[in-house]
Amino acid sequence: MMKSRATASLLALFAFFSVAASSAGQPLSHELISNIKPPAAFAFRQAKNPTRQYPDTTCLDFTLTKSKRKIGYLCSTQSEKFLRDFGVFSVQQNTSNEKSSQRREVSIASGISSYPAARLELTSGATIYAAEVDCDLKSGSVYRPTGTCHVAVRYLRHGGVLYGNFVLEDHVRKATVATKEEIITLWESVPNID
Repeated sequence: MMKSRATASLLALFAFFSVAASSAGQPLSHELISNIKPPAAFAFRQAKNPTRQYPDTTCLDFTLTKSKRKIGYLCSTQSEKFLRDFGVFSVQQNTSNEKSSQRREVSIASGISSYPAARLELTSGATIYAAEVDCDLKSGSVYRPTGTCHVAVRYLRHGGVLYGNFVLEDHVRKATVATKEEIITLWESVPNID
């Protein structure tokens, strides 16, 4: 049973990152996929396509291993509409230095506010832009900021974007759901597909 879950999880990741890799224009090897090591506290499965509005988007749903509570998702997309709809706004900064030319000014909007995203260099060499934002954990018809979420994006050199949204705190239950360190560890476990 445990082995079949691990195999299913590995296949889901392979499918997800195959889409991400084709977006970036470079294939990922099975060996690279097998090296993904998300935090042990997290389990994941391939999500259904978010909607027909985003045909070039594939997501993984993440849950807490023990409680099975959904804590967020990680998506690979080429859809500018997806990014706008999920509150990501970006302006590329023009600089003379080639390495610096990849820098961006990114902001992430919630239902009631906008937050500047901080640029973070991962140990893998990849760069993410992240912010802790208010979020509605109930997703009702009226937006109510009932939690704090960690939202981050990673722009791929050859096109496409990785987008992650994970719950840090549940304000209604007054509980920490995941830590920022666990989320960064999750981002660190994503292979370099640029």
